[in-house]
Amino acid sequence: MNPPSSTVRTERPRGRKRALLTASALIGVSFVCTAAVLTGSAPVVTHLDGRTNYIALQTTAAEIGADFAAWPSEAENASFTLDLDGDRLLERGVAHTFRMAVRNASPRLAAELTMAITPPAADTPEGQNALRLFEELRFTVREGDAVVMDQASGADAAALLRRLPEPVSSGGVRTFEIDITLPVDAPEDVAGLRTAVQVEFTGTSTNPTARSAFE
Repeated sequence: MNPPSSTVRTERPRGRKRALLTASALIGVSFVCTAAVLTGSAPVVTHLDGRTNYIALQTTAAEIGADFAAWPSEAENASFTLDLDGDRLLERGVAHTFRMAVRNASPRLAAELTMAITPPAADTPEGQNALRLFEELRFTVREGDAVVMDQASGADAAALLRRLPEPVSSGGVRTFEIDITLPVDAPEDVAGLRTAVQVEFTGTSTNPTARSAFE
């Protein structure tokens, strides 16, 4: 039998070389495409740098018939404390009413708001007396014609927490009237006590995917 011709022996290595070159070319294309995808996503990562994607709330309050004070700085907490003492003495069955406004100072994000009326800390004897009075109070909150809280008891923490309807756009303002009443049947031993009433707001972005990774 004649040995294989030189032509046949040289064609097989070439076939293997062509196959390897083809695979190498495909891998090269794959790497190039992957690099292109990562490069294309870079602007999105840069956009979510936290400089404009944050929620900032500001509050101000005033007695009925008085003008609101200027908005505080963004660094201040979104809360207001009413100290029921001095010229704010409560008469049984007579509501003390004040107004409160909250503004969404976020540069671009709308926010869903939660309002909370929080009790005083009872970690001192004065605080315990303040809490006794606070738990006897009744709170009614109105936003225009809508009733947000209706005679909520100071002893019912769940009733003093409300998620407000409708988000607030960037720069938007919500205004409330808040009645604080000491019921006519409140126990006699709360006479002469004083308490602070704090109303605070927290905000949540309506677009969670837009939140910064730095929040």
